[in-house]
Amino acid sequence: IKAVLVLVSFEMVLGLRVNFMKSKMNGVYVLDIFLARASAFLNCFVASLPFKFLGILVGRSPTRVTF
Repeated sequence: IKAVLVLVSFEMVLGLRVNFMKSKMNGVYVLDIFLARASAFLNCFVASLPFKFLGILVGRSPTRVTF
């Protein structure tokens, strides 16, 4: 419920709308059932690790670079 309040506040303050059909939700230390119910409530998708954000792979162990 707190996340919904944050999103509604975001929309009201900035005058922008969140496109939930393009949105994905990740969870850290939360149950899978919670993610499934929250994504169904918000009408968005559940993403898994690793994923790409702005072209950068997130959630994967960095590879060691040797010179």
